Amino acid sequence: MPVSRRSVLAGAAAGTGALALSGWSTAVAAQAHAVEAADAGGGARSLDVIDFGDSDSEAAHDFAAPESAIVDGNAGDRARVAKPLATADIKGGDLRFTMKVDPVHQNYLTVKFWGGDTSTFKTIAYINGEQIGYRRSGDYEALNTGTSRPLPGRFFYATTMLPLEHTRGQETAEITLRTYDPVFAGKVTADSRGYYRAYTHTGACLDVSDEPQADHTPSTDTVADLSEAEKQALVDGYVASQVKLFNDYSAKLDASATARLSIVRYQDELRFYATALTQAGWCPAQSAAERKAALLRVFKCVDNHTRDYYGNTKLLAWGGHQGDWGGYYGALGEALYVVENVIADIDVYGRDAFEAFLDEPFTTGTSEGATSLEDVDFDGSPLTRRAAWGRVLKANFDYARSRLSYIFNQVMYTYEGAWEAHEGLRVIGSKFYEGKERSHRIAGEALGWLPFLGEEVLVGPDGQDLDLFHSLFHHDTTARWTDDYIKYVIKGLARSKLDKDGNVVRRLPLGTHFTAVTEAGHTRENGYVANYGEATNYLPEWFHRTWGHEGDEELNDRILEIALRNLHARSHARMTDLDDNLKRSMRMEMVIDERNTNYPGFPGYVLRISEGKILNYVSLAHHIARHPDRYAGDAWRQVRAHAREAVGFAQQQLADHQYFNTFASVRAKNKYDLKLAETYAFLKAHEPTGIVHPHTDFTCYTATEIDALAVDKSDYERYAWVDVDCMFVSLRDGDLHLWGHLNERQRGFARNGRMHVRYANRDHLVQLNTDGIFPYEDYWARMDNIDVDFMEDQQTGDGTAPQALAGEIAPITYQPGVGTVRRENFEADHAYSGYPDLLTARYGRYFFVFNTTRKVYGNERTYEVRIPAGHSGTTVLDLVSGKELTIRDGKVAVPAKTGLVLKLSSADIPELPPAHVDFVHTLPGDGAVTVTWQTTAGATHYEIRRATRRPGPYEIIAAKATGRHFTDTTAHSDETYYYTVTAINSVASGATSHTIRTQLRACVSPGLAKSGWRDDALGTVRSGSAAVRGSTIGVLGAKGDGLGEGDDYKVLARDIEDELHFVSRPVPGSFTLTARVDTARGPLTGLMLRDKLDPNTRHVSFGADADGNLVFHNRTRDSRHDWQDDPRSPITRQPDGQSLAATPWLRLVRDFATHRVLAQVSSDGSVWTTVGTLFTPFPYAVHAGLAATGDATFAKVALDTLASDALLVSVERDADTATVRWNKPEDALTFTLARSTDGEQWETVKENTRTYAHQDEGLRHGSRSYRVTASLVSGGTRTCEEPAVAVAESFASVLARARKTSTADWTKKSYAAFTAELDRVEQATGQDEDTRIDAVYAAYDLLVSIDTLLRKVEVTPSMVRASTIEWPGTGTTASNGWRAFDGDISTYTDTLAAESWIDIDAGASGAITVDRIRVYPRVGQLSRANGTVFRGSNDGGATWTDFRTVSGVDTARWYEFKLAERVSYQRIRVYDGHNGRCNLAEVEFWYQLPDEL
Repeated sequence: MPVSRRSVLAGAAAGTGALALSGWSTAVAAQAHAVEAADAGGGARSLDVIDFGDSDSEAAHDFAAPESAIVDGNAGDRARVAKPLATADIKGGDLRFTMKVDPVHQNYLTVKFWGGDTSTFKTIAYINGEQIGYRRSGDYEALNTGTSRPLPGRFFYATTMLPLEHTRGQETAEITLRTYDPVFAGKVTADSRGYYRAYTHTGACLDVSDEPQADHTPSTDTVADLSEAEKQALVDGYVASQVKLFNDYSAKLDASATARLSIVRYQDELRFYATALTQAGWCPAQSAAERKAALLRVFKCVDNHTRDYYGNTKLLAWGGHQGDWGGYYGALGEALYVVENVIADIDVYGRDAFEAFLDEPFTTGTSEGATSLEDVDFDGSPLTRRAAWGRVLKANFDYARSRLSYIFNQVMYTYEGAWEAHEGLRVIGSKFYEGKERSHRIAGEALGWLPFLGEEVLVGPDGQDLDLFHSLFHHDTTARWTDDYIKYVIKGLARSKLDKDGNVVRRLPLGTHFTAVTEAGHTRENGYVANYGEATNYLPEWFHRTWGHEGDEELNDRILEIALRNLHARSHARMTDLDDNLKRSMRMEMVIDERNTNYPGFPGYVLRISEGKILNYVSLAHHIARHPDRYAGDAWRQVRAHAREAVGFAQQQLADHQYFNTFASVRAKNKYDLKLAETYAFLKAHEPTGIVHPHTDFTCYTATEIDALAVDKSDYERYAWVDVDCMFVSLRDGDLHLWGHLNERQRGFARNGRMHVRYANRDHLVQLNTDGIFPYEDYWARMDNIDVDFMEDQQTGDGTAPQALAGEIAPITYQPGVGTVRRENFEADHAYSGYPDLLTARYGRYFFVFNTTRKVYGNERTYEVRIPAGHSGTTVLDLVSGKELTIRDGKVAVPAKTGLVLKLSSADIPELPPAHVDFVHTLPGDGAVTVTWQTTAGATHYEIRRATRRPGPYEIIAAKATGRHFTDTTAHSDETYYYTVTAINSVASGATSHTIRTQLRACVSPGLAKSGWRDDALGTVRSGSAAVRGSTIGVLGAKGDGLGEGDDYKVLARDIEDELHFVSRPVPGSFTLTARVDTARGPLTGLMLRDKLDPNTRHVSFGADADGNLVFHNRTRDSRHDWQDDPRSPITRQPDGQSLAATPWLRLVRDFATHRVLAQVSSDGSVWTTVGTLFTPFPYAVHAGLAATGDATFAKVALDTLASDALLVSVERDADTATVRWNKPEDALTFTLARSTDGEQWETVKENTRTYAHQDEGLRHGSRSYRVTASLVSGGTRTCEEPAVAVAESFASVLARARKTSTADWTKKSYAAFTAELDRVEQATGQDEDTRIDAVYAAYDLLVSIDTLLRKVEVTPSMVRASTIEWPGTGTTASNGWRAFDGDISTYTDTLAAESWIDIDAGASGAITVDRIRVYPRVGQLSRANGTVFRGSNDGGATWTDFRTVSGVDTARWYEFKLAERVSYQRIRVYDGHNGRCNLAEVEFWYQLPDEL
C-alpha cells in the first residue's frame, strides 16, 4: 500500500506500546483504578498584568526600577530595558513590582519578550526576594535563557510556576526580574532585551489573543542553491580527500618501523584506514597484494600501540582525548574486528597465516613497574604476539566494563570499548574471549535496546574486592583512578565477580528494565534528551561495520531497526525555523531538552546540520534497496517505512538548500561516511517520497516547492505522537505546534513539566504544573543551591538571595518491578525518580494523560481518568490514536503503557479541583501518630483516613484538617495503621494520596507511656532505659557508637547506621529544643532531630563527644557532586573552642521557613550564642529529642513551638564583633535592625535592607541586644518576639585569645612588641577590667603584617613563551604567553592544545624565587584554572618539580596560594594537562624579604 505521513505515524506504535494504538483492544490486565484528574493548568484565569512602560499600570503595581528605561518596542508596543549599573556589575538594574496571586491554587508568572532582540543576558525571576529556580540548569529554568534572535519577527512568552509555599494564603507577591551576564561572571555593559508585559495566572495556557502581535508573514526565502555540477564537484572532492587520506596513512605507516595511526577519539585514523579497506569502493587497495599490504599496516599499528601499552599501562586509562571512556585501546580490537574478513580471505592472507603470525615471539623491551609490564606472558613464559595483543585487549575489556556512565552518549562511548576489545579477543583466538552472546549483550546495552545493567563488578587476581570508585564528573583530562585501577585493572589482572549462578555481578544502577533507547525510539537519560542524546548518529557506522560478519547477523538487524526507529522519533522534535541568516531551515526542539536547554534549538533536520551525517542514514535506505529479499515481509515493514522517511527528510534538507551550503561540516567528518558518493547518487535518483518532517510549516514553502516534494499537506494537519518512556509529546493541530516533556529533569517527582508551544504569531515557553499518582518509599529534599540542581554551585556571583524552592519535598516514585534505584553520585537523579504511574497535565484545550504502568514494573493497571470540567459531549478526541474515546461517568479508561492527548471542547476552566496530595509522612509518638503532608495546590482543607489493613476499610479520622499535620491520638501501641490524605476544596476532592503504612511500636522503656515522650534503640545500640521526671529526662544503661560514618555521594558508603538511644516526640513546623546536659558519657550526648525512627536516615544533632567537645552534625542525604571533594552529607562541624563544660545549656532552633537548624549554647540558660547553622530540609514534622550513647541526664528539657512565619534573630560573637543574623520568612521583603545596650533605648542600625546579616563591631564591654522588624508583602510588619543578646568577652578570654595569635602572620619585630605589651597589661592588675581589655585590643595595632615584606617578581615579555600560538591560530607563542602577565584581567592565554604550558625563563638575571602565587582565572571559564600545575626546572627543562596545583577556583577574583616552603628555579612552567588551554587571565609571583628581629 502507498505510504503516507498518516500511515507512517500510525504505524510507529506497532509493537512498542508507546502510542495509543497499542493496547486498546487488549483485555485489561488489572482492576481499573478511578482517579480524579486534577487540573494542571488550562484555559488560564488571568489574575493580573503589568504593562511595562505604561505609567498607570506601573504605578498600580508599585513598580520600582531606577536603573531601567522605557523604549519603543515592536508591533507598536512599548517595553522597558534594564540598564547597566553605574558601576558595571554582573547584573543590570532590577524591575521590581507587585502582582496579584491566588492564595489557594498554583500560580504562574509569564513575561512577554520580543523574539528579534539580540541580547544574550539572562533573566532570573524572584518572588518576595527569593530566587525562583536555577541559574543554569534545573527544572525551574531561567525565565529568559539569554539567546540572540530566538524568534525573529514575533513575540515569545516565557512562563514559570511560582513556588506554592510563597503564594499559599497570600493575595499579592513581589516579583523581581533581574538581568544577568550569561555566565554570571562578566559585566552587564549594555541594555537588556525588552520587557513588555508580565502576567500572573492560574493555568499554564495564557490567552493573549487581544494583545498587540507582530504582523508576521513567514518567509519562503532559502539560501542560494548550488548548481548540480557544483554539488557533484563537492561530492567528488570529498571522495578524493578520502583517497588521499588513505594513501597518506599508508605512507605514514611505511615511513618507519615504529609508525602508528592515531586511535585518539575523533581522530580515529586507524578506524578509518581499516574501515576503508573493508567497505569503501573507492579504496586504493584493490588488488590482493595491495590489500595484504594494507592489512599488514593495520597489524603494525596494533603491534606498536601494544608496545606503547607495555611501556606505560596507564595509556589504556587515558591515552588521548576522552581516552578514559571505554579505554584507549578498544580501538585495536575494533580494527581487528573490521578487517577479520580480509584476514580470512585466502587470496589476501588466510586464517592459517594469521594464526602463525599471532604465535610469533613478541618483544616490547619493557620491564615490570608501577605502570609498565615485563615482556613476558601472565605466567612468565615467553611473550607471543597473541599473548601481548590479548593482554592489552583483555585489560581494555576489563577497564571499559567496570567504568561506565549513566547518561546515554557516555553509556555508548564507555561500554562500546568493552565490545571492541572483546571482539578483538575473539579475532585473535584469545582464551579471555567469553562468547558471542556476551558480545551481543554488551552491544545491545551500549546501543540502547537491551536494559542497561551498569558497571560489571571486578575482583583482584586472588578474588579480593577492588575499590573501583569513579566519579561521573571527573573525565578526560580530569579523570581519576583508584590505586586498584592502576595496580590491577589496567594491567589485565582483574577478573569478573560471579554470583552463585556463575553470572557476572552488575551494579544495577537503574534496575533491570532501563533501556537507553525507548520503545518509541527516543534516546533517554532521565527523559528526552536532544543534543547529546543524538549520539545515535553513530548507529549507521555500527551497521555498516557489523554487516557481513558471521554470527552478527541478528546484531546487525537490531542496529538497523533501532537506527531508523530513532530517526523517526527524532523527526517529531524538529520545527521549521530560520537559520542565522534568516533563511528557511529546520531546528531541533531543545526548550524541553533534559540536558542542554536552548532556545532556539540548534539548526537541524533529523540530524543536527553541523553533524554532516544525514546521508549516513540515507545509506541505510540504499542498503535496504540493494537487498530487497533480505528485508522483505511484514516483519520489516516498519523498518522500510522509516528508511523511506530518511530519504524524505534528506530530500527536504536538499530542497531547503541546507546540505551543500554547509558541506564543510560534511567534509570535516570524511573519516566516517565512506559511502557518501554512492548514497548521493541513490538519493538524486530517488523519486520524491512525499514525506517531510511532521512539524513542517508549509507557509514557509511555495506551492511549487510543495509539489516538487510531492507532499499532501492534509496528512500533516492534526496528529499527536507520544513517547511514554520519556513522557514526551509532539502535537500538531493546524497552526499550533506543541512539544512537551512532562517530567523534565526528574530529581524526584516535582510536579512540573515543560512545553514549547508555537502559534502562528508567537511562541510560548512554559513550565506547567503536573499531577501524578504513584507509590513512593523515599524522597529528595531540594537543597538551597541556586546555580545547577545536580551539583555544587559554581556561578554564585551576586548570589545572596535565598532559593525559593529550598526544602521542597520531591517524593521518589517507586515501581515494584524496578525496585530501589541505587546509583553513584546524585541518588535521586534517575529515570524512575519522577516517573509516576499516572500523570496528567493540561494546556488550554489539550489534556495530557500518561499511564506508565506495565507488567515488568509490577504495577500494570488501567486507570479511569476524569475529564476536566467544561468539556461537553459523551466522547473526547484522542489526537494520538485519532479516535473518539467514550466518556463514562465523566471518565475515560487509560490502559497500561499508554499516552493520550485529548482535545477538549473548551479551553475554559470553570472549576479548579485540588491536586493529588503527593507526599505524606507519618511519625509514631507516645501512643499517637502524627500525619504530615506537603501543601497541595487547590486545597483548602484535607481529609485524613485510617485503616488497619491496606485494602481497608478506611475511616475518616479528620474531615477538615488544615495546615500540614494532624495527630491521631486514638492510635494504640503495637498496632499497624494505614493512612491516606485527600485534598479538598469547595469544588471537589483531589486524588487520595499514596497509603502510608505506620507501625506504632511500643517504647523501649514502658514507663514512658503517657509522658508525651517515646524512646527507641536505634541500630545495634545496647538498649538502656529512659525516665521522665518533670523537665528532666535520664537515660541509663545505653551503649552505642553514636553517629555512623560514610558518604552519601558514594553508593557503597551510603548505608550509614547510627547507634544510639533516642528519646523523642513528633513536632511540626518551627520550634526550639532546649536542654541542660548534666551527665554525658559515650561518643554522643545531646539534642537530635530525625525524620524517621530508623538508624539510617536524615538527622541533625548537637551535643558533646566523648571528650566533652561540642559537635554539630547533620545528614541531609545530599549526594550531589562537590567540586572540592568536600563531603556534602554527612557534615560535621566542631565549633571552635566550644565545650560542654563551659556551656552545658544546648539548643536547636528549627526554622521551617528557611529549613535551617541553628545550634546555640549558653552558660546559664538565659543568654544564647549561635555557634553554627546547617541547612537541613525535613518534612514538616520531625522527631525531636535527646540522643545518648551512654548514661546521660538532660535537665530543663523544653520544646517550644514557634509561629510558622516567625521572625527569628540570632547572634554570633567573634572577639569584639557580633554577627547578627535573621531568617527570611516567605512573606518578608525587607528588614530593619535595631540595637540597644540597655533593652530600653533602641537605635536603628540598618533600615529596609534586603540582606539577612549584619556585623556589629566594637563589642568590648557589656552587652548589646538586637531586634529585627520585617516589612511584609501584604503591607504590614512583623517584629521578632525575643531580641538576641550578645555579651562581650571577659578580660581573661580577651587575653587568652591574644596569646594565641600566630607568629607566622606578623613580622618578628612587631610580634615581639605585641607580646611585650600583653605582658604589661596582664601585670597591670590594679587597672579596671574595661581598661585592660581596651589595652589588649590596642596592642593589636603594634602588629605589622608579614605581607609588607612581599615583593612582586618582575616578569617581562622576553621571559615568557606559551607552548602554542593563540587560539584559533593567531599571534605568537610569546604574545600568547604574555597575556597571562600583561596586568590586564580581560586578556588571557589561550593555547591550541589540550596539553599546554607557559614557560617563564629568568635568563641571565638568575633564578626566580617564589613564596606565593596569585592567579586570576579567565572570566567565563573559571573551572579551567583548576588543575593547573606550577613546576620548576634548574636543568633547562630536562626535569621538572611540581610545587603547586591550583584548586578551588569558582569565582572571577584573585586567588592567592602560599607555598609551604620557598622555591627558586631558573625556569618556571605553568602546566595545563587538563584541556584548560592555559586559560589564566593573570599570574603573579611574589617573594618575601628577610624578616629580621
